[in-house]
Amino acid sequence: GRYEIGEISGPDYVNLSPDTFSVDIPMTSEDGTKVNYDVHIYPKNELIRGGAKLIKYANETNETLQGVKIKVFHADGTPVLDKDTNEEIILTTGHNGSVSIDGLRYGDYYFQEVATIDGYLLNQEPIPFSVTESGVIVNVELQNYSKPDVEKDVDKEAVNRGEIVEFTISVNLPLDIEDYVKFDVIDQLHENLLYVEGSANSPTGFTFSYDNDTKTLTWTGDPQNLSSGVVTFTFKAQVSPTATANVPIENEAEIDYDNGYEERTEKTPPTTVTPTVGSLT
Repeated sequence: GRYEIGEISGPDYVNLSPDTFSVDIPMTSEDGTKVNYDVHIYPKNELIRGGAKLIKYANETNETLQGVKIKVFHADGTPVLDKDTNEEIILTTGHNGSVSIDGLRYGDYYFQEVATIDGYLLNQEPIPFSVTESGVIVNVELQNYSKPDVEKDVDKEAVNRGEIVEFTISVNLPLDIEDYVKFDVIDQLHENLLYVEGSANSPTGFTFSYDNDTKTLTWTGDPQNLSSGVVTFTFKAQVSPTATANVPIENEAEIDYDNGYEERTEKTPPTTVTPTVGSLT
């Protein structure tokens, strides 16, 4: 008889054929000389292959970021390899901030940032995507946050020895500060600067401490109680009466932080106070 054959189910990773075909039993050979009662058929199925596109944004401005390096991983954490070179695939975002990959077999994957650009911190949050249909490109996004900025100023650049000056440290906390693991502001005084006891402020979310042995001022932050924006730290210091006249005293502040993916230290340029010599006519 004649039989009609069609696929009704199969593995998740293949495309089922929507077409049916007919088979006659027995089947006559092309030259008509033989009859085959044991017919073999070999239908083929296409493996599901697709891809994904990731766009990198700067969180504060929503502009795309060029030059960020991205790797692609299987869901189990093993890197996706180039089929020609058998090396790990590393993609770099173009002028439109995007990277794309195609030809991935059915399954679960994720993008992960491995290197960022100046002015931004690494964001290694895995961005998952799945290939479930042939020819479909999945669109995902990943944002980067600007790194924190720190500046330091003094109210008087030149004073007599023994006088008091006030320093101001300004820190611009990023939008994702609540996700940080650590954020400290540190200032180790020059040997010719004497901290004025009780003069340091304690902004919301920071705890102040002073180590007299090392002459170090520390504001320890609690990231979960911090908000983005500019925070100002102030303190006073006396210029040592024994400081050498007209020799500038340089001092700098730093921020020590960890955003959960990388730990960094940023320092300010030296802030200068010059001890002067008074005169009398």
